[in-house]
Amino acid sequence: NFAWNSKLLNEFINTYCEESSLKFRDIGIPLRIALTGSTSSPSIVHIMEILGEHQTLDRLNINIDWIKNWLIININYNRCCNQGTGRFC
Repeated sequence: NFAWNSKLLNEFINTYCEESSLKFRDIGIPLRIALTGSTSSPSIVHIMEILGEHQTLDRLNINIDWIKNWLIININYNRCCNQGTGRFC
């Protein structure tokens, strides 16, 4: 069983990022926008805890296509920039 609290949500996200070779900020921005509609908010795991599991998952499911596209575009762009190309690959 997975308890829906900020500590465990943070551990889950960090583990996911580590296993996926991502940084927290790579997924934090799209999560924040999908959940709050804003690029700034309190800690995303605290927002998720306050919203609760049902509301959080509903909002993520509604925005899943947008989140996937954001991640594809931004992570590919950042990887290219980190390789010194300065252009979208």
